[in-house]
Amino acid sequence: VPSPSHLGFNKPLPMINFGEVFDLPQLRRALRSPILEWKDVKRAHYGEPWAVNTPPLDGVLDEELGCWSTSQVIRRRWPHRTSLETFLKLGVRLFPFAFTHDEEVVPNPTLHSKQNIAPDENLACFDDLYFVSAVDGFEWERDVSPGWRFVGVHVRWNKWVEEVANEMLKRALGVPDSREVPPFIAVHIRRDDFDSGFCRSHPEAECYPPLNVFRNRVRQVQEALAEKFGPVTKLGNVHDVIVTSDEKNATWWGEVRRMGWVYIDHGEEKTAQLYGTW
Repeated sequence: VPSPSHLGFNKPLPMINFGEVFDLPQLRRALRSPILEWKDVKRAHYGEPWAVNTPPLDGVLDEELGCWSTSQVIRRRWPHRTSLETFLKLGVRLFPFAFTHDEEVVPNPTLHSKQNIAPDENLACFDDLYFVSAVDGFEWERDVSPGWRFVGVHVRWNKWVEEVANEMLKRALGVPDSREVPPFIAVHIRRDDFDSGFCRSHPEAECYPPLNVFRNRVRQVQEALAEKFGPVTKLGNVHDVIVTSDEKNATWWGEVRRMGWVYIDHGEEKTAQLYGTW
């Protein structure tokens, strides 16, 4: 159950189940393993607007769990906390996940934890799978990572998500419903959340790369595709570029449009109204 806390709204929002986004039946077949969601295990306010002060369901008991903290070791700071612990009524005590003992990093209980329960061999849980690795803390950046080779390559969007995405892509690219979405190059430009953190004390021109930098990178990708597939083939002659970003500045988006690139206007699409905030 991903937490909606990163969406940045100070109002109740529904939690979203993993299977609402990803194709769990396909993943179970590929891994040849049963995969459960929290909704299969414990009652909670699934699919309902929820906030940390929402009363729990009657009869739902607190659970005390001992879990591993990868964040506490890799980041050398505090464990990673989410509102999911409150949502599921979990009292989690986090232990640093390290092969060598570090006296500076100690078990860290939540406000809900009443017992000093260590992780056991029957239930492994982690505060942040982002840092679960076989060798080092940032191996998710490499395709040799076991997490990617044995699990990640089998994770697929479910059919409903793909259908919604294809409909939006066709409208953005001006493709008739009867035709397939043509090959395109996708560019994600992360900006908005940097403004309040990384870029707070720096001028925009010094912190953000200009769009011309992305134009050059797109050109390099186009040249690589032409070399690999041939310049007159469908995959070797890709001109459509779709930009995604959390940028809210309309002037910046106007520059994107003037470059001949397109984007999905979620306000015009009424995405949140039709499909929810997620």
